[in-house]
Amino acid sequence: MTKPYRPAFVETAIQVGIHIFLWLAVLGVMIIWVPRFQKTLADFKLKVPWATEVILSVSEWIVQFWFLLSPLLLILFLILDAPVYFLMRLRYPSKSWLWSGLMTLLPLAVLSIIFAALLLPQLKVLEGLSK
Repeated sequence: MTKPYRPAFVETAIQVGIHIFLWLAVLGVMIIWVPRFQKTLADFKLKVPWATEVILSVSEWIVQFWFLLSPLLLILFLILDAPVYFLMRLRYPSKSWLWSGLMTLLPLAVLSIIFAALLLPQLKVLEGLSK
């Protein structure tokens, strides 16, 4: 079964849309979920690991400057991601998945780091509650 042909610009639009969605998910987690988690940590008055402190600090910064970061992220994708993927799709169609994979895995890795850093204090809370 052959794969249906899509023009390079359509494929680029789809891939860049997926990349933008994933990075907006990272922003959403940092703006909405992390501050709620920070309030929970403050209620328990826990000393958090350095990784969690970094995530909380970055989240505070993102919450303060989200209105600059969102358009900057969109412009970055339109200036960097779209042309690189488009040119790779035209010149090296069999290798364009490398760029797309990198740009897909990077936000997923960032989300994994965020969740892992926030899971560490939760484990301490659960350990303290079980005693």
